[in-house]
Amino acid sequence: ARAASRKRLWLGLLRGVTLLALGGTVLWVGVNAYSEGKRRRDTLHDWTSDPLFAEAARGEGLLLTGSDLSLIQLRSRRPILLNAGALDGLTYVPECSPAMNRILKQVYGIDLLDPPEEIRKARPGALLRHTGKSLWEARTPEEWAQVRKEFGVTNVLCYSDWSLQLPKLAQNREFSLYRIPE
Repeated sequence: ARAASRKRLWLGLLRGVTLLALGGTVLWVGVNAYSEGKRRRDTLHDWTSDPLFAEAARGEGLLLTGSDLSLIQLRSRRPILLNAGALDGLTYVPECSPAMNRILKQVYGIDLLDPPEEIRKARPGALLRHTGKSLWEARTPEEWAQVRKEFGVTNVLCYSDWSLQLPKLAQNREFSLYRIPE
């Protein structure tokens, strides 16, 4: 009886220590995740702190953003042609569907009514990071001029690992800003 009592005591102590260790680990991970999120929010690079976004802010006309970029209007103080990172807004304004599909087809090479399987599976309601990259890199300056004429975009902002056949105005670690000639 005494051995059984001692065994229960040790098992209870072991459970308590295990729960304490797990709880401490979860708390530590949570605090670090919160701190990292706060640090990222506090260091938002925008037109006031990043030369690329300052250059974008000086531009006129619409800004064309690559694939899934978001918060670009906030960061650049420029109107954008389409927020391709949030295409699920169609349910709120269904009247914009034809115009949005025209932009998606002609600018991004995507049909809203028949999106690629990878988009349907991975991220319905938004484009993926690499969506349109090969199309945009293959587009000639003359084709870009047609996009400018048709949609009123004067600059293109995309990821820095994209290489467009356009004059580059600015680049940072994350993005490149291009000018579309008339």
